[in-house]
Amino acid sequence: MSEIKTRFRTIDGLSIRYAESDEPRDCEALLLSPWPESLYAYDATWSRLAERARLIAVDLPGFGHSQLREDLLSPKAMSEFIVRLADTFGLAKPHIVGPDIGTSAVLFAAAQHPDRFRSAVVGAGGAA
Repeated sequence: MSEIKTRFRTIDGLSIRYAESDEPRDCEALLLSPWPESLYAYDATWSRLAERARLIAVDLPGFGHSQLREDLLSPKAMSEFIVRLADTFGLAKPHIVGPDIGTSAVLFAAAQHPDRFRSAVVGAGGAA
């Protein structure tokens, strides 16, 4: 059974908390944490999802236990950070899950990079 094991990685000069599933898979998913929770929001489903996909769960900058950088708090700036996250972890065309605070950033990322993500699941966040 796979469980969430958190680590930290420096991305764009920020200490970012993430978790990665153990087994490589053909399918990949980038899971963004909702606020006020953290990447542990995926704890109940982690092992089932990890059976089917390589998972990367991330606390976005300024949330969970990831370092804050104020210039990333706009949806457009955070969307570009999300693309860099995918690149950093070698995710070619992942499914992306962006609940809550991730909603608007994921929508911007998908609009700016329409071929970058296989699918996007968003919701429960303010978006315009």
